[in-house]
Amino acid sequence: MAAPKGNQYGKGKSLRKGKPNKLTKQTKDLLASFVNQNMEQAQEMFDEITKPEEKLKILVSLLKYVVPTLNSVTVDDEAGNNVVRQILEAQRR
Repeated sequence: MAAPKGNQYGKGKSLRKGKPNKLTKQTKDLLASFVNQNMEQAQEMFDEITKPEEKLKILVSLLKYVVPTLNSVTVDDEAGNNVVRQILEAQRR
């Protein structure tokens, strides 16, 4: 919904679609620069971790920034019943 005429909020700021947000771009650039400058130190710190479960926990937490997350999918029959749930329940019996 468009703001009514004479709206003073955000005056002087463009909210046009597709126009990049300058602050967001500056923040991303700053963070990328920081990560690039500290990559070697981060790798050394990661290599010092001896417990495999700790390393795996770190890797899993970082994966969400690299690999897109999948949405859950349901398969329903004509009656609206979840077919996957029915199969899994039948296997438990």
